Amino acid sequence: ISIRGGINLYQYAPNPLSWIDPLGLDVVRVYHYTSKDGYNGIMGSGTIQTKDPGARGKGSIQGKPQGVYVTTLSPEELKSSGLRGKMGLTKEKSTHFISFEIDSSKVKRVDRQNGYLRLYIEEDIVLRDVNNKLRGDVKHGASGCK
Repeated sequence: ISIRGGINLYQYAPNPLSWIDPLGLDVVRVYHYTSKDGYNGIMGSGTIQTKDPGARGKGSIQGKPQGVYVTTLSPEELKSSGLRGKMGLTKEKSTHFISFEIDSSKVKRVDRQNGYLRLYIEEDIVLRDVNNKLRGDVKHGASGCK
């Protein structure tokens, strides 16, 4: 060890809490894009239900897992980036959005090489609290994408 250096046997132990999120407090804001009819249905029920992306018909994502499909791109970023087609969104399916915060460990990648365009969550997303009011972290409305 002496001259060459290496592991410092006399250092304090590193803080393992900086490596992981033991309390599940690491959240990420995601956006779910949908049509006007889909938006009205979700806001009426208060739940975004998991769906099979291969059963959607036009704009479907064949061979991908069932789930709630989301992205980290805000409506402004989506509109200016021109990436809507790469995400599997049609004009009709991106007129409205619902945004919420979720534990980052629940968000999975659809494509290994892309960590923000197409993500999915394997469970239904409940947007209302126990008093049937919209959760404080939920934002929604028209996306402005045409």
